[in-house]
Amino acid sequence: MIRRQLKGFTLIETLIALMVVTSFVFIPTLASAPLQKKIEVEQFFTTLEKRVLASQQAAITGMLPSEVQISAHSIYFRTMISTGIKWANLEIPKELIYTGTPKIVFAMNSGNNSSLKKMSFYWQAENKVISYQFQLGSGRYIKKIAE
Repeated sequence: MIRRQLKGFTLIETLIALMVVTSFVFIPTLASAPLQKKIEVEQFFTTLEKRVLASQQAAITGMLPSEVQISAHSIYFRTMISTGIKWANLEIPKELIYTGTPKIVFAMNSGNNSSLKKMSFYWQAENKVISYQFQLGSGRYIKKIAE
């Protein structure tokens, strides 16, 4: 009798091939989770800086004071003029712990801050403290990153 051999994969070979392909997909996905959190925190700081500048500009152009109210979980940008932009509330990422002043006021006409207020964030995963020290009279800030 002549036996014919079937060419193809058996069930076990198919499962092994499926496991290898699946591992190629899931290993990079699992490795990118910490990187994604780091990018989210860095994007938060970029957004924070832009919104502080926008609050100062709203105080200057609107000729009314604007405020930045900060709690443990969010930052609220309060301007007296309607900008039409939905940017008033900024959530603080869970990776950061806020320590600093609860309120910063920018004066009308100049956008200056009348005190040496400081916003500080402790980034647990990176063991860093990122602080924004507002300068007296100029309305500008100095960003410091300490380890």
